[in-house]
Amino acid sequence: MPFDKSLVLKLERWLETVAITAIVLLGGYWFNRSDPFFLKAQFPWIWFGPLLIALRYGIAPGLVSVGGICLTFVVMLRTGLVTGTFPAAFMLGGLLMTLISGQFSAIWSHRLRRADQLSSHTGERFEQLSRSYFMVRLSHDRLEQNLISRPVTLRDAMIDLRNLLAKRSGQMDQETGAALVAILIHYCGLE
Repeated sequence: MPFDKSLVLKLERWLETVAITAIVLLGGYWFNRSDPFFLKAQFPWIWFGPLLIALRYGIAPGLVSVGGICLTFVVMLRTGLVTGTFPAAFMLGGLLMTLISGQFSAIWSHRLRRADQLSSHTGERFEQLSRSYFMVRLSHDRLEQNLISRPVTLRDAMIDLRNLLAKRSGQMDQETGAALVAILIHYCGLE
């Protein structure tokens, strides 16, 4: 059976969501048994878990974490571990913070994927241009070597044609045509 990396990453995401939420809840209970959700604290430390999850994985895992915190509060309220009423404004504030940070994460993840795609495309185009440049440079080097090894000029070609026609008295016959073709082969690189 082939290994599906995306399935493992999804499973890891959800396991990490549950683990971070549980750590935050247990930490709150361990540090302050009388107020494990930090309702009366100066700062709502309980929302660090959903905030980190939403920033890392997006809205859905962040909402699962908020749901876990709300559900844990309701269970603790029913069992008597926490007294008072359900803090709707506190939970709504945490939910809104998680939604905003999850949306922020989604937008930046999209931008990063887009930048990676553009970078990849630019890299491919750069490689193509590098290969094309190398081929043009190689072609020009060969042309230059050919010109260096057998320098030919238009003046030399015209002088040879004039001499050929002067020898033949301007007559065009088969022998003159063959000599003309030989001159063209030499000066134009024909085969």
